[in-house]
Amino acid sequence: MSSGVSSPPETNGESTVLLNRGVEAIEEGHRDTRRKFLWTWLAIGTLAMLCGFGVAVGLTNAHNRSEDAKRRAAEVKAQSDDIVRFLKGEDGLPGVPGKDGVVGAPGNPGAQGDPGPRGPAGPKGSTGAKGATGATGAVGAVGAAGAPGAQGGPGPQGAPGSPGDAGSDGPTGARGATGPTGKTGPAGAVGPRGPAGPQGPVGATGAAGGSCPAGTTPTQVPATDVNGRPVVIAACAVP
Repeated sequence: MSSGVSSPPETNGESTVLLNRGVEAIEEGHRDTRRKFLWTWLAIGTLAMLCGFGVAVGLTNAHNRSEDAKRRAAEVKAQSDDIVRFLKGEDGLPGVPGKDGVVGAPGNPGAQGDPGPRGPAGPKGSTGAKGATGATGAVGAVGAAGAPGAQGGPGPQGAPGSPGDAGSDGPTGARGATGPTGKTGPAGAVGPRGPAGPQGPVGATGAAGGSCPAGTTPTQVPATDVNGRPVVIAACAVP
C-alpha cells in the first residue's frame, strides 16, 4: 500500500489520458478567456457609443439655445433701434388721412438734428442672471453591435499537470465461496522432442565377455538406450 504517495503513470495509456485532459483544460480556458475578452470590448464599445451620443445631444442643445439667444437679442436690438430713431426724429409721424373731398394733413417729417459730442462711456452694466439649464434630451436608441474582431491564434500549450496522489487501497472484501470443481479437460498433445543432451563420459571398460561360438563372427551393433543415448552392443553374427 502506498497511500498519499504520488506515483507516475505505469502505462502509456494513462499518460495519454492525462495529457489529453490537460490539453482540453487549456483549450477550455482559452475559449473562456476569448469570450470574456469579446464581451468586455463589446460593453466598452456600447458605453463609449452612449457617452458619445449624450455629448452630441448636449452640444446640439447648447447650440440651439445659443442660436435662440442670438435671435432674441437681434430682435430686441432692432426694436431698440426703431425707438431710438423715432426719438431722434429720423422716422416722422405719418399724416392724417383726409375725408371725402378734403385733403389730409401732411405728415410731420422727423427733424435731422446735428449729432452732439460723444459723451463719456457709461458704467458697465451688471451681468444678468444665468438662465436655467434646459432639460436633458432623451437618450437615443442603442446602435447595432459592431462586427466581431478576427480570432487570435492559439496560445502556447501549457505544461502537463503532475499526476495526483494515489488513493489508499480499499478494504479487502470477504472471500467468496469456492465454486464447484470443473470437469477434467482432455490431455494435451505430446510436446516436441527436446534437443539431445551432451554426450556423457565414456564408462569404464567392462569385463571381457565370452567368445562367440564356433561358426559366428563378433560384430558391434549401434543402438540407443532408454535415455536416448547411442550405445554399441556386441553381438555374434552368423556369416
